[in-house]
Amino acid sequence: MPANEPDSLAQPPEPDPMNIFADFNARVIKAVEALDLRDKDGALLDLSRIAVEQRAILVSQ
Repeated sequence: MPANEPDSLAQPPEPDPMNIFADFNARVIKAVEALDLRDKDGALLDLSRIAVEQRAILVSQ
């Protein structure tokens, strides 16, 4: 993976048997990775929760 691409989606968190949403979250992460979304420069989009929330804040302002 090139240095300019985020690796936050590369390793989904280990499912916690006490968290009923862990498996769902891992499946969503894999589905989003499969979309291979890229920005206008060709770099993978950073779709981590913080990046998405920050983008939503910027768009809503």
